[in-house]
Amino acid sequence: YVSNIETFIDRTLAVLHFPDGSSELIRMQLPGAHQAINAAGAASLAYAIGIDKSCIISGLRNAVLPGMRTKKTIIDGITYINDAYNANPASMAAMLTLVHKSLNEISGKLILVLGGMRELGTASYNEHCKIIQMAKKLLPDSLIITIGPEFDWVTDWHFQLASEAAPYLAKIVKSGDNK
Repeated sequence: YVSNIETFIDRTLAVLHFPDGSSELIRMQLPGAHQAINAAGAASLAYAIGIDKSCIISGLRNAVLPGMRTKKTIIDGITYINDAYNANPASMAAMLTLVHKSLNEISGKLILVLGGMRELGTASYNEHCKIIQMAKKLLPDSLIITIGPEFDWVTDWHFQLASEAAPYLAKIVKSGDNK
């Protein structure tokens, strides 16, 4: 299991506890408390099948996420965080929570660009409503831009296509902004 989880926009610190009673502080390049919990599950499985603790610790410290999963990029002084890979209600909620907990690391304007989550079936409208409500509650000072038909009902700053949103974003984003 993990304890003492500290999240940052680009990393997580946590104490990983092993069944033998030992523990180790792990600095992971995986941001978010949810990633620490996932790491504990992977570590438990690895330990159970006999993988050496030092190998487990090294693996967690060096693990990286695929592109478009909490990927932080800085271009012309603007910080972008892309978490679009296979977005789903849980991953979007985790990202909003991470940004909320990391507000002290963010300077300038906060712009959330939320794309529609596909393949939710009849739950689509409710799940998209929950994400918008969560974003407004956790990040009330942010500008929320939505993209895709799943967000058609959003009246402020909604675009059907990313290519339609791009010119608008280019006008409003300035060096020192974060999005």
